[in-house]
Amino acid sequence: MSAQRRSSASNRRARGASGRKSGTTSTVEPSVETTATPAVAVVEPTSSPATPTRQQPRMATDKSTGQGRRNQRMAGVRRYIADTRAELRRVTWPDQLTVRNLTGVVIAVSAVMGLLLGGIDFVLLRIFEAL
Repeated sequence: MSAQRRSSASNRRARGASGRKSGTTSTVEPSVETTATPAVAVVEPTSSPATPTRQQPRMATDKSTGQGRRNQRMAGVRRYIADTRAELRRVTWPDQLTVRNLTGVVIAVSAVMGLLLGGIDFVLLRIFEAL
């Protein structure tokens, strides 16, 4: 890699959230750099466990214990249950009379189909016994 490309890569890394190089102020032209502070930013580790550092791998990416996959699966199960509950709240449930009538229809159709299939089975059994 050429020295110019390395220089531009390090300049991009040194830029903060505002897009300016560290060490510049808003009153200075973007092409003019100040030499008061170095271009390399020093990041001090925080004591908060919520922000992972390079030395401490996050639990979600730890493949040696399987915790990450388990957490992802559990998150998926929780999301599925929450979605199911939300969907069930939107259902328009039938009244008791409709449920009773439709239950009768299901029982009647099942009985008719059972008799029809039983009759066909009986007829085919007699035909094959005759052969």
